Amino acid sequence: VSASIKSINFSEGDFVKKGEIIVELTGTNASTHQNELQYQLAKQNYEAAKNSYQNLLASSEISSETASLQYQSAINQANSLLIDLKSIDNNISTLEKNLSLANESLQLSRDKISTDLQNSQIKIQDLTSQINSLQTLKMNLINQINSANDSELSASEFCLENQSDPICLSFLENEMALQKLYESYDTASQALNSAVSQANLGDLQTISQINQSTSQLNALKLSKISLEEKT
Repeated sequence: VSASIKSINFSEGDFVKKGEIIVELTGTNASTHQNELQYQLAKQNYEAAKNSYQNLLASSEISSETASLQYQSAINQANSLLIDLKSIDNNISTLEKNLSLANESLQLSRDKISTDLQNSQIKIQDLTSQINSLQTLKMNLINQINSANDSELSASEFCLENQSDPICLSFLENEMALQKLYESYDTASQALNSAVSQANLGDLQTISQINQSTSQLNALKLSKISLEEKT
């Protein structure tokens, strides 16, 4: 079919509407050529629209898959945080119980030590009273011995030479009793000092454990707050 183009009414890439004249031809069968050109252009527009839709659909599927993965990751992280929180809660509960037991143990230990110290002090006071009484008796016996002793011998030396003398017998018995009391007094004093040292050491160890557990407890509580802020 022969014809010549009279005018072109579009630019490359333009969208056209159905029935719109895009090319005007002159000569025989010009209308047929015009219809064919319009068809080709409409076909190109259709293919372009189709490709655009398929690209958009593929992009939407990728975005949907990415969103699904991100959502699942968020769920996993949340579950992990909940597990960590539960573990921290359990540790906090254990530490709080241990702290409570340690404080109770410290108080019981101090009460027992206080009672033991009071008993030891009472025993020492009683020994001191007995020693003072025997010392008074000793001085009286020495005065009696010196009154009956014309020599320059001491009371102890005189009584060693006169053991059958009643006053000397009392004096020697008093000396033996005093010696036993002094020994008991020394033993009680050493026990008291040892008890005080052990009590102080025990307190220091228990207090150190309490302070350490308290620090761990505070650290766990801070970790819990941090995790709760992330959930």
